[in-house]
Amino acid sequence: MKKNALLMSLLFIAACSAKPEERPAIAQKEKPAPVLELKKLINSNLKELSDWRDLKGKAVVLEFWASWCEPCVDNIPHINGLAEKFRGKPVVFISVTDESETVVRGFMKEHEMKGWIAPEAPASVFKSFRVYGRPHTVLIDKTSKVAAFTYPSEVTENTIESLLEGKITLHSDAPAVEDSTSAAKPLAEFYIARSAKKSGRASYGPASISASAMPFFFILQHVFKSADKIEPDKETADIAGAHYDVRVSLPLENGKDYKDFFSRGLEDALGLKLTLIKKKAEVYILKKTPGGIKGFAKTGEGTAPNASEEGNVFTVTGFGLDVLCQALKERLDTPVVDETGVNAGYSYGFDFKSGDFKTINAELPVQLGLRLEKGFRKINVLEVRKKMQNVK
Repeated sequence: MKKNALLMSLLFIAACSAKPEERPAIAQKEKPAPVLELKKLINSNLKELSDWRDLKGKAVVLEFWASWCEPCVDNIPHINGLAEKFRGKPVVFISVTDESETVVRGFMKEHEMKGWIAPEAPASVFKSFRVYGRPHTVLIDKTSKVAAFTYPSEVTENTIESLLEGKITLHSDAPAVEDSTSAAKPLAEFYIARSAKKSGRASYGPASISASAMPFFFILQHVFKSADKIEPDKETADIAGAHYDVRVSLPLENGKDYKDFFSRGLEDALGLKLTLIKKKAEVYILKKTPGGIKGFAKTGEGTAPNASEEGNVFTVTGFGLDVLCQALKERLDTPVVDETGVNAGYSYGFDFKSGDFKTINAELPVQLGLRLEKGFRKINVLEVRKKMQNVK
């Protein structure tokens, strides 16, 4: 869960930093698809996938799955049928998982899979395509633009035909938790319900979120992106640890009121009071060592910003140290403040080797000429408290 939270934060930073002509860091409908790098492929004539040019002129059904995910396994025969039906047509079915190649090949001995399979996919791919639960399907048209976010069982022969024609419309592009009482799109909406499931799907925009089975902390991190720390009290532990189905939306012209609208909804629905405050708290402070930084390379003009993780290796292109601070924060469970003065526009990498403070702080000077110190700074803290009841 922490790695998911980290990559959500990283991709939000990337989306804000990217230039309009670059591929978005986070998948958006009718926009070019994010970078798709898959180092291993099974059932494919390609050994790896490094660029959308490798799929030029082809539509893509991008399926995020896992062998432990029952709905994913249940939908394999359906996806196999579609792959057979459209064999020889300009459409590729790619099943993406973060499981090892050994696990996947063992699974395939008992479960035939007819499309391409991409094992050992990095977490960055999951986050860039908005994967908060599995199964999760993203449809890409022949121009490498995102056509829809959906669910494998909702992808039909007609869906693929319309995808190839560039005319796709899907009911599942509506909110993930459907309300059959009205076909009209609401002008504004707040809906939240505790989910019995632990795996779902989500989509979101600048003033909206629609998700099923989403962890409560993920919801808060989407709405309150500026929060360095989320601080629930003991009375809210049960709420904070649960998963929810949620739909929240406002018209874009009222987007500036999104946080207030969301906060009022939580207050009425769950009896929670959210307060974003500046607060002095214990943090780790990232500083240069006396010898200065090392392992950094200036990126060229027009380089697309990117941050990704593969195993323990964290790789950054075109950013400063804000994204590294996010990675450190998630592993150390403590906010990290950058006081190095290093600006954006660098490429660098860091092998964490371990998630404990002692190992990290021993490796930072060796790999990057940096170090961490404990200290106190004022940071943005989102306090989550039970609403005080009026006593009569």
